[in-house]
Formats: sequence, structure tokens, C-alpha cells
Amino acid sequence: ASCQKELSETAAMTPLLPKDSITGNWKFIGLDIKSAIDVSTTITGIPASISIITDFLSKNNTGTLLIDSLNFNLSDFAYSVDTVSKITIFALGFPVSQDEPLQFDAPPYTNSARYQLVGADSIHFPNGDFINLPDDLMLPAITGVKYKRDGDKLIFNTPLSIDTVGDFDGISGEFSTRASLALTFQKQ
Repeated sequence: ASCQKELSETAAMTPLLPKDSITGNWKFIGLDIKSAIDVSTTITGIPASISIITDFLSKNNTGTLLIDSLNFNLSDFAYSVDTVSKITIFALGFPVSQDEPLQFDAPPYTNSARYQLVGADSIHFPNGDFINLPDDLMLPAITGVKYKRDGDKLIFNTPLSIDTVGDFDGISGEFSTRASLALTFQKQ
């Protein structure tokens, strides 16, 4: 029994993915974003809050990712989104909800981003310039991700959050955005 315990502890301490397990050519196969934007604002002088919930899995995914020992090199990274955002406005204690279509084609994006491995499962992008995200979701730059291999797939996950004050789509107020992002690539 003690040998099994020692084996389990050793396995838990061994990094699952050596650096070269992520290098190579990868095909982009999906972007999954779940986001919530909360806005504190006024509507015709009345204090209000707005909640915008969006959940999508990209379509028409194209592009490749070449990972070498220094950089993530995206080439022709593009996708489409066809979903509905759930918007709820709270004013005078009454909620009003509506569904708002969110449809766009992200134009092809090519970029090279320096990266650093951090521990056994994390990657840091010092310049926060890994991918281009949709402006409509008010997401911050990606400065780091957790990664895992699943067979021939490489999956990046990261929570994203940002608090801002300003104007967006004709609404002035305090914006709080929280999101989770998953990017999936397949080995070529």
C-alpha cells in the first residue's frame, strides 16, 4: 500500500506536458466564450443596471497556429459567430429582458506572440497579444492561459475580467465584464 502512495505522489509532482509537447503545427477548430457584462448606468436620469449574457461556440473556423520555442504564430485565424445575447435591464425595480442577435465574421488575423511557459500547465504572453477578440464582448487582452492536451487536441482555457468606466454602444456607465474562454486546436 505504501508503494502505491509513493507512486501516486510522484505522478502528481511530474509535469504532465514537457515544452515540446505543444510545439508544432495546429489547426484552429473552435472558440468557446461564455461572458457576462454588468453595467451600472442611468436611463433618462433613472438609475439602472444592465446584464448582458453571451455564450457561443464559433463556426467556420479557419487558421493555423505554429508554436515554436519562442512564439505562437497565428496565421489566417478567423471564425464566425451566430448567437443571441440575453439582455436584462433593471430600472425602478422592474426587469425587462430581450434577446439580441450577435452575428459577425471575425476577419482573418495573423500574429506572432512571444510566450513563456509557467509551471507544467500555464502560458504567459508578456505583451497580451495572443489573439484578437470581438469588441462587442468588451474582453481584455489575453495575457495568460492554462493548457492541456487531449489526444491530438490542444486546449487553452482562461478566465477574463475587466472593470471599466466609459461609453460603449451609446451607453455610459461602469462596466464589469467576466468571461471564460476556451480555444481548441488540432495537431496537423
